[in-house]
Amino acid sequence: MLELDLATLIAMPLLVVVVDTLGMAYYPIRTSAGSTRSQDPIRTLRHSPPSDLGPIPRILYCEPDIDPYAVIQTEADLVRLAGTHLIYAVNHALDALLPRHLAGTIKCLSEHTVNSCRFDVVWMTMAGKCCLALEYKHPFTAFPDEWSMILAESEEIASVIVQQSYELETPNEGSHNATLLGRNTTILSKQARKYAQSTGVDCVVLFDGRNMIGLTFAVSNEEVGGWHEVRAPIAYWAVSKEFENESINSPLEIGRTFREALLSTLYSSVMRELGSV
Repeated sequence: MLELDLATLIAMPLLVVVVDTLGMAYYPIRTSAGSTRSQDPIRTLRHSPPSDLGPIPRILYCEPDIDPYAVIQTEADLVRLAGTHLIYAVNHALDALLPRHLAGTIKCLSEHTVNSCRFDVVWMTMAGKCCLALEYKHPFTAFPDEWSMILAESEEIASVIVQQSYELETPNEGSHNATLLGRNTTILSKQARKYAQSTGVDCVVLFDGRNMIGLTFAVSNEEVGGWHEVRAPIAYWAVSKEFENESINSPLEIGRTFREALLSTLYSSVMRELGSV
């Protein structure tokens, strides 16, 4: 995680962060929709890194000129820059990778609503099936370390994690807080699960400019005919970007790490939906 001294934080008037007991910059999520708060959180995950796609179209690595005045202090800053540095390259690379007979079968939409869930960006088939949703988050919101608490390598470990989660259940609130996750991660997991259950989207990817986290729900559906926390936990991966200058005012540098991870997950999802067409 990123370390910032007090002087650096004071010099960032637009960035509202807290510093936890480990001295880490952390932007707390303060509010969420009522339907999200009442959603059950994710209780266990299994690590599943993005697949190797083999030779990747060169367009994925073409770097546009960095905006010399760009800073990332808010989610809106990230949205503005990611369109050029992330989405454009990934869409062109996906178009080059898809079999010719599948050309024109996918659309990429922003601020699109499906069943009362509004996606920041969503890739979906022309028939309306949601393949992957990309959710932008405020800088210092998503941290892979927090998800490691519920990663399981086997059914036995997953079963123990789920049991421990229910032991933390808050009285009078049912299972809505029963998870080993904490702070922002509980809210993010509820949002991702809500999207998957309400819209049928295969994958939800969270991105705060420094960390990208992928949650694939379709794998669980395929293996056991529906979500099952122990037998087929939701698949998880995370990638992070190291910056030479650790100030939040660094220009955005969305390099191959984020692009490759997003492209691989998107391609897998699209081929699950359209590969047999």
